[in-house]
Amino acid sequence: MILLSYVRQNKLYCLFIWLSIAVISVFFILGTRPSSASIIPSIPSSSISTTNVTSSSSYGGGPLPFNDINILVVTDVHSWVASQKRHKSQYNVDYGMVVSFYEQLIPKNSQQNLFFVMNGDFMDGTGLSTHPPEHLVDILKKMPFDAINVGNHELYFNSTVEFMKQKDGFAEHFGDKYVTSNVFFNPGGDYKMLPLGGRNRYHVMEGPSARVLVFGFLYDMVDHCPMVVVERVEETVEQEWFRQALQNTNYDAILCLSHMDVEDDLIYLLLHKIRSIINDSDMPIHFITGHTHYRGFKELNNGTAYALNKERLATSFEAGHYLDTIGFLSFDRDSDILEEEYNKVDHVFIEANFDTLSQTLGTTTMDDFMTPYGREVQKFILQTEEEMGLNDVLGCSPQHYFFDCKLSQPQSLWRFYMEKVINNFYFDNSPDHVYVMSSGSFRYDLYEGDITLNDIKAMSPWNQFIIRVTTMIEGMELIQMLGDDDIGDNINNLMGGALQWQSDLPPYIYSRDTFNEKQVYELYTNEFDLAYVLQRMSDVLGEKRRDALVNLEYQNTATTDLFIDFISEKWQPHPHGKGTATCQTVNSGGKDNAVFFILAIAFSVIFVSLIGIREVHQRKFQGYNQSVVNMDPEYLSDAAAAEIYSSDDELNDDDMDLKFLYGTKAQFLND
Repeated sequence: MILLSYVRQNKLYCLFIWLSIAVISVFFILGTRPSSASIIPSIPSSSISTTNVTSSSSYGGGPLPFNDINILVVTDVHSWVASQKRHKSQYNVDYGMVVSFYEQLIPKNSQQNLFFVMNGDFMDGTGLSTHPPEHLVDILKKMPFDAINVGNHELYFNSTVEFMKQKDGFAEHFGDKYVTSNVFFNPGGDYKMLPLGGRNRYHVMEGPSARVLVFGFLYDMVDHCPMVVVERVEETVEQEWFRQALQNTNYDAILCLSHMDVEDDLIYLLLHKIRSIINDSDMPIHFITGHTHYRGFKELNNGTAYALNKERLATSFEAGHYLDTIGFLSFDRDSDILEEEYNKVDHVFIEANFDTLSQTLGTTTMDDFMTPYGREVQKFILQTEEEMGLNDVLGCSPQHYFFDCKLSQPQSLWRFYMEKVINNFYFDNSPDHVYVMSSGSFRYDLYEGDITLNDIKAMSPWNQFIIRVTTMIEGMELIQMLGDDDIGDNINNLMGGALQWQSDLPPYIYSRDTFNEKQVYELYTNEFDLAYVLQRMSDVLGEKRRDALVNLEYQNTATTDLFIDFISEKWQPHPHGKGTATCQTVNSGGKDNAVFFILAIAFSVIFVSLIGIREVHQRKFQGYNQSVVNMDPEYLSDAAAAEIYSSDDELNDDDMDLKFLYGTKAQFLND
C-alpha cells in the first residue's frame, strides 16, 4: 500500500526511474554486443571487362537471358557446399539448393540446352574437406554435373589422388565427364600413366538440340604431388589426339574448362591453336576459367582479329569462389542471324542467395523452390556435418580477425597468429626462434564470438606438421634469405598467377620483424613450405652451407591443431560443455565492456539527478496551486500551512492529501 501510494503521488518521478533503467540497459547492450571491424575484404566482385558484350555483372533476380546453349557454372567452391551463411548471410545457398535451382531451370523449350559444369578446386576450404576426402566425395557424387575439370588443390597430396582413383571413387563415378586434358595419374611401378579423369581427355555434352565439345585444362602446375603428372598446356595442344578430337568429332560449340585466370596467356594460346586447327571462324569457342577467386569476364578477340577476319567472338568467364556465385553463360549456336547479333554473348554472375535464385525462378517460398532431390542432397550435407562434429563450439574469439588485410593492422589474422599463437604460445617468447609460413595457408576470416571446429578448419584447412629446419642459422643469413625482392615473383609463378585475395600480403610471413645479424636462430616451417625454405637456403647461401645447416626435426604439433590448443587454453572453453554454451565475453573484450558499463552508470546518475531536481520543484509549485484551486478554496496563511504539516494528529486519507499539499507549500516556502 505504501509503495502504491508513493507511485500514485510520484508518477512522473517513477517514470523517469524506469526510463533510466532502460538507458542503462541500452548502454550495456552496446558495450557487450559484437562489433565489426572497419576492414572490407579485398575480393573484387565486378567483372574485368564487359566491352561490347550483353551482360549482367550485378544481377538482382528475374528471368535469365536464355539462348541456344546455356552453361551453369560453379568453380573454386573449396568444399563450401554447405554455404557461407554462418558468417556471411548473403551467401546462404548450399549444394542442395543449387541442385534445386538447376533442376527447375532446365528449359522446357527443346531448342534450348542447359549444361551444368564444375571447374575444379573442390578441396581445401572447410571441415568437410579432409585428406583423403572421404566425406566430401560422397557429397559431390550426388551432384548432376555434365562436365568437371581438375583444380590444383586436388593434386597436392597422394592420399587425395589415390582416393579419387579408387574403385567406385570420384573418377570412376563421373567417368568421361571428369575431363583432364593435361593431367595424368602416375602411380609408379609397372602401371601405365593414364589420364586422371576420363580416358579420352575430352568429352561431348549432349543436349536436346546441341552438342558441345569439352576440354579440361589446368595451368602449368609444378608443385603437385608425385602421383600425378601435369603436362604443359603448350605441349598438349601440339599432340595428335588434340587435333583429332577437334577435326573428327561432331559438335556445335567448344567449351574449354580452364583452371587458370580469366586473362591467362594460356587462354589466348588455346584459342589461337583451336581456331587454326578447325579452320572455322564461325565456331563458338568459350572458356570457363577460375583459380584466382573473383568474378571476371573478358572478350578474347574483340578488336583487330574480329574486324579483319569476321571471327566469332570468344570469351573467358570466371564465376567467383567459395560458392558465393553461380555463373551463367549463354550464346547462340548458329550465326545465320542479323549482323548486329552475330556476337551476342550473355553472362550473369548470380549471387548465391536464396532470394535471388527464387526471384530468378519466380518461386515465392522454400517449399516451391526446393525439389525432392535437392532436399535429399541438403539433408545429406547437414547429416555429414553433424557426424563430423563440425558445429561443436571450441571457444570464443574476442574480435574479428581478417586473413587478407595488411600485417600492420591490429585486425590482421596473420599478425595475431605470429605474435600470440607462434611467438607467445608455441615459442614461449623465445627470442631466437623464427617461423616461416606462406600467406596462402590461411583461407578465411576468424570471426568474433563462438568458434566452431569448422571455423578453424575453414581458416586453416591444411593441418601441416611443424618442422624445425636448423638450430644454428645466423641472423645475417636469415636477412639475406628472407629479404629478397624476387620472392613474390617466384611464388606467383609457382601458384599459376597472382592470387587476388592476397594483394596486401607478402608471399611469405615470418614470426619476427627484425633479426640481429650476429645472433644464432632456430628456423621452423611446416611440411607444405619446407621445399620453398630449403630452396631459398640453397639459392642464397649455397648448397654446401645449406647442407651444413639443415637438421630436420618434425615437431609433435601441426598448424591447425596448434590454433585449437591455443583456443582451448587462452580463449576459455565454455563452462557448460562443448557445443552448448553461449559465447562468454573474454580477454580484451571484457575491458571494453567495463568501460561502457561505467559510462552507462555515470550518465544515468547524472540524468536521474537532473530530472529528479526538476520534478521536485515542479511538484512544489503544482501542490501549492492545487491546494488553492481544488481542495482549499479558503486561502490558508503560510503559518496555517506550516501548522497542518507539522501536526501529529491522526488524519484520514483526505486530510493526508491536504497534509501533503500544505506540506509541499510549507517546504517550498522554507526552501
